[in-house]
Amino acid sequence: MRTLVIASFVLFFLSVTIPFTSLASTHPCAFPTPPVVTGQLTDPSPDAGKLFINEILLAPNANWNCSDTGNPSAGNDTWVEIYNSQDAAYNLDDVRAALDHGEGTDPFYFPVHSAIAPHSFLVVFPRTNPNFFNSETSTLRLIISGIAVDTVSLPTANMATDTSYARIPDGSNTWQILNVPTIGASNPTLQTAISSNTTITAIATLTRTPTPKPSPTPRHTPTPRPSKTSRSSSSKQDGSTIASGGAIQTGSDSSVLIDGTQPAWNKLPVPGSTPSSTASDDTGNTSTNDPLATSDDEAGNNTIRNIEMTVLAILLSGGLLWCWKLFISPVLLKQKK
Repeated sequence: MRTLVIASFVLFFLSVTIPFTSLASTHPCAFPTPPVVTGQLTDPSPDAGKLFINEILLAPNANWNCSDTGNPSAGNDTWVEIYNSQDAAYNLDDVRAALDHGEGTDPFYFPVHSAIAPHSFLVVFPRTNPNFFNSETSTLRLIISGIAVDTVSLPTANMATDTSYARIPDGSNTWQILNVPTIGASNPTLQTAISSNTTITAIATLTRTPTPKPSPTPRHTPTPRPSKTSRSSSSKQDGSTIASGGAIQTGSDSSVLIDGTQPAWNKLPVPGSTPSSTASDDTGNTSTNDPLATSDDEAGNNTIRNIEMTVLAILLSGGLLWCWKLFISPVLLKQKK
């Protein structure tokens, strides 16, 4: 009983604590105090193309500032990432590196002893300066020795929380909204982009072009035979119709009356036979139905009829032979005796 109670308590404790643990932020963060850069440091010249504003997060909903232990805030957790594209390590303190929003706005100066290693990143939290925060515009500039070496136009639409505006790839002129910010690290070369609050997923689609099937060769269309001229231009109202070839066929009588030129004697219909007609198949070949010609069905019927007559003749012959043996053969034997 005691074991069951302890097991139930442990399960209850895990069911309560595990969900809250899974909600804890797992993304990296950065300290507002810049890291120490070893080696020889040089002062960067105020030329464009060396130092870049590389990534910006404007709407934090998590603790991106490692020193911020309370609830996330725009003042403490908004960050800007600087990228050094050169082979030299730069001393940013000596050149009074800063961020501002244009001429006449309050700048944010980088912390004391700020430096950046070759091909590395430095993260700053400029909104910790309230004056900088209050003078924000849609323009962000990187200042070296009082000269703007990089200028960025920020997105005018409201960005979703915890999404960043980044160069893809690092130091390039292509900007993209990332739904997975890469604070203090290299930006990906391919990332799911989002526009405002709508997620846009990059999908590569391969379209296969079907191989066209060869079209069949058109068959030769036979030249239509000229039809004979009908004597009457109107059909009868009792259901008679004018058949092809100029023949008039009534609805109640299936006989065909030839209209036009007097046909030859061998074309005249014979009583009890079907008038000859000419049909054309799909290939254009014509076949003539001769009234005197015998069809396959008629030939089959004739064969059966012949077999029946042959069998009947054999039976009659057998009957006659049997009668001859029964009646005539004894008489002949008696006459011979």
